[in-house]
Amino acid sequence: RSDCGRGYVSGLFNTTLAAEGVLHGMSRPGERCDNSSIESFWSHMKEEYFRFYTSNTKQELIDNIAEFMSWYNNERRQSTLKGMTPKEFRNHASKNIA
Repeated sequence: RSDCGRGYVSGLFNTTLAAEGVLHGMSRPGERCDNSSIESFWSHMKEEYFRFYTSNTKQELIDNIAEFMSWYNNERRQSTLKGMTPKEFRNHASKNIA
């Protein structure tokens, strides 16, 4: 997910993403809120993980991202989710819907 900045709408950028099988989503022009949740996530990832860990190879980067995602979804408690992890929040929400 990205904004509509020049670098993100360039042909080369989008061709590279497509070649790697990446689906590229963009917020609507002038709609900052479309992107706020993912911007917050990237901020957490950079400050809480990649500030302390480096990746020397593509595989290390993939492994580090997988490790962060597992921690973020299964262990990291979030005040905006009433102190639950994302997994706990999803499970709690699905029980209340049924």
